[in-house]
Amino acid sequence: MSKYIYQKFLLNCNYEDININDFPVFEGDVKCILDYRCDYCLFDINKTLIRKISIADIDEQVDTEEDWNQLLKCLKEFEVIVLYDYLVNSANPIIQSYREATLKAYLYRFQKNEIKICLA
Repeated sequence: MSKYIYQKFLLNCNYEDININDFPVFEGDVKCILDYRCDYCLFDINKTLIRKISIADIDEQVDTEEDWNQLLKCLKEFEVIVLYDYLVNSANPIIQSYREATLKAYLYRFQKNEIKICLA
């Protein structure tokens, strides 16, 4: 529960205005995309710089605004970020609602910081 208390800064934005369906869907195989922690490599030459990150990775890394800013600094190096494993179907409506709000808050903050996101 303390994780949610630390992350409350995330929901301090207009995430309600975000429509998840407005974001493009990545058509390829997510397994073929390098992780966001990988530096530039031979496969990046003459291509769009694309990396992937799971929502679980974000949840593990981000507790504070400072953590969020560190993540943004890392992600801004790339042209497109593929956010995967973002769907959570919980029988508990409170958990489901929180997960949807958190996803929307992430998408809102990525959009605000001009990071192009595709969902997978």
